[in-house]
Amino acid sequence: MKARTYKIIIKLFSLILLVSCGSVNKMNFYEQTSSTELNEEVNTIKIGSSELEVKEVLGEPDSTEEIENGTQLIYGDSTDSNLEFQIEKGTIQRYFFSDEQYNKNKNVAIGSTRQDIITKYGENYYTRDDSGTEVLGYFDKYKGIDIEFSLDEGKIIGIEVSKINI
Repeated sequence: MKARTYKIIIKLFSLILLVSCGSVNKMNFYEQTSSTELNEEVNTIKIGSSELEVKEVLGEPDSTEEIENGTQLIYGDSTDSNLEFQIEKGTIQRYFFSDEQYNKNKNVAIGSTRQDIITKYGENYYTRDDSGTEVLGYFDKYKGIDIEFSLDEGKIIGIEVSKINI
């Protein structure tokens, strides 16, 4: 039952981030947060990769959803979506995952602690509350991307990487 609750929380968090309502916008922290070098990817897929690259690496998505500015590719079933790519104009603008299999090559993954994040990424982070969920994030101002870690009881339950729109 607890795993199902986490999955519901993750779906809600993802939806909230997509529409940016009911939470503090991460860009409110942009000026005051120093840049951190980010080299994020999921199975060689990163921000700016094409939709075709996603499908070549991961196969056809389990479902797709039309969103305001493009398409969302969803890997996982309707109750267990554990990897989502937001595609706009043919390229990845955002991805979110809640399954540790997609972060195997990093020192932090689903289930890692807040301190693990800070040890790996450093002290140049911001924190915000997103509908009761603690979010810890970093900006790479040179590459124009950011990463946010959703935490529950001090442990990662979801990771989102997105293009920064300034």
